Amino acid sequence: YSFQNPEHKLMPQIEAELADFRQQATSSPSLALAVAMGKYHFAWYKAGTAEMDVESVQDAAELMFFSLQFSQCERPDLPAEAFFSRMCNARWPYAVLLYSELGREFASRYLTEQAADILEKAVITFDRMKQLPYYSQLSSWQSPYDINFNEEWFPGAAALGPV
Repeated sequence: YSFQNPEHKLMPQIEAELADFRQQATSSPSLALAVAMGKYHFAWYKAGTAEMDVESVQDAAELMFFSLQFSQCERPDLPAEAFFSRMCNARWPYAVLLYSELGREFASRYLTEQAADILEKAVITFDRMKQLPYYSQLSSWQSPYDINFNEEWFPGAAALGPV
């Protein structure tokens, strides 16, 4: 990897493995979280560009939401121990993040219908998340763009200015 050659030489293998696991995720839903996170980390941009791969990000968002359902993270009666052991506290914010960023990308491309549909999914997902006991206590999270992993992990910490 270098400035002259921006594609990492392992990317073709990473892409092939992601595609293989993506096919398996349909029949093995326990893979949905892993594939969604793999796409988030390795398939956000089209190869060798700074352009979002909207198909990959949309697939990652749908897989992340599917993983929420598969893991029963939508259950308000899910005990806290199960909520954390099933990684619901990671699945929810990433689902919102993926939908939100994809919607913003569609809007930046003036694809207004796609942007409206995806941004509506972001808001619906956020609203469902906020109905759960774990997230209802985070009063500063009023919209999808208020999600802040630092606030979740370091309650009471406040931004004091630029770093």
